[in-house]
Amino acid sequence: MKALTSGVLGLVVGFGLHAFFFTTPASTIAYEAANAALAIYSSRPAPACAPGRTAVAAADAAAQPQPPTAEQAKAAEAKGKLLSEALANGNWTEADAMAARQLLPALAPADQKALLSEIAMGINGGKLKLEAVRPF
Repeated sequence: MKALTSGVLGLVVGFGLHAFFFTTPASTIAYEAANAALAIYSSRPAPACAPGRTAVAAADAAAQPQPPTAEQAKAAEAKGKLLSEALANGNWTEADAMAARQLLPALAPADQKALLSEIAMGINGGKLKLEAVRPF
């Protein structure tokens, strides 16, 4: 009798699951899952920022360039001297590449980008002949 009851119960549960999954459109199941995920996401707290400022404004303020430090200004002068000497010689040597690699960490991010782009434009434009194995 016990085996008959568990067998009948198994059939009823199996039929119920089959009826739910195969008669419910997949889009309905996906929609319910998306709503559950959205409920979890929307329950998270908003990012903290100063009163009266949005998170985007706070990120924009943090991204503003800072004035160069004395070390960065000195490195920018050395960058200009390095580039002008290399362009006057018409060659980008291993010594120039080593000097550029040593200058890069001391430069401001904008000056780093300018140094690398001026070297690349000089090599690609034919103003600098590449003699170094690694140009930067």
